[in-house]
Amino acid sequence: MKNRISYFLFPLLSTICLLACKREPAITKVSGVVTEYGTGKPISNVEVFVLCNTSDPFGPQLPGNLVDTMFTDAQGRFYREYPEKDFCLAAYLAFYKPGYYVHNDVD
Repeated sequence: MKNRISYFLFPLLSTICLLACKREPAITKVSGVVTEYGTGKPISNVEVFVLCNTSDPFGPQLPGNLVDTMFTDAQGRFYREYPEKDFCLAAYLAFYKPGYYVHNDVD
């Protein structure tokens, strides 16, 4: 009788333990510091665009879909968290602040 109870209790307790273990949701973090080229000083109020690349990673790189925008703080820092299920596999960032656009002339 004692062996029958142990054969029943072990799978029951194992199942309860496994069901009680919950996986923490995975989070994708996007962060960084925007600095001025040459001086290395942080730049505040830079608009940061988070873009999701939907094209083939081994093919031509096409413009991505805009996922989010944010601005840097006084120290040039930006930070955002996204649930993994809401984020794409390949993302890239673009930055913009009036007065910092560099125009290259082509002959």
